[in-house]
Amino acid sequence: MRSVVPRIEKLAEDHYAVTCKKSGGSEERVLEVGLVMMATGRKPKTAGVGLEDVGVELAGDGSIKVDEFSRTNVPSVWAIGDVTNRINLTPVALMEGMALAKTIFGGEPTKPDYQFVASAVFCQPPLASVGYSEEEAVAKLAGPVDVYSSNNH
Repeated sequence: MRSVVPRIEKLAEDHYAVTCKKSGGSEERVLEVGLVMMATGRKPKTAGVGLEDVGVELAGDGSIKVDEFSRTNVPSVWAIGDVTNRINLTPVALMEGMALAKTIFGGEPTKPDYQFVASAVFCQPPLASVGYSEEEAVAKLAGPVDVYSSNNH
């Protein structure tokens, strides 16, 4: 993941050359594939709900700016989930909600923990990831790193 795709070329019917490189990198890699899926992501829909009227600070993309405890710049307004544009996944929003409930109602200031968030794309073949990337594991862990992957085609 964390790659950019500067170019997609149609080679033939159902046959494409996808040029990709790591974000910030210069080395390009070309993959020949039969299908290209484009995931456009989500954008927070915060316009017109009155946040500006009460002074809640928004980012350029419309997301609500929050601190590590999900507080906005307005003391009585908190925000979690997709409107904060942190990690836009339902299980993450649930985790943020639990942390927020502990903070506000349980008297236990709790920060959401984003270290290992599982992610999946329900397609054929299915894609999923969790934990450190191979590069992060080598950099952070002492000793050898075993990498396991599965190719289900």
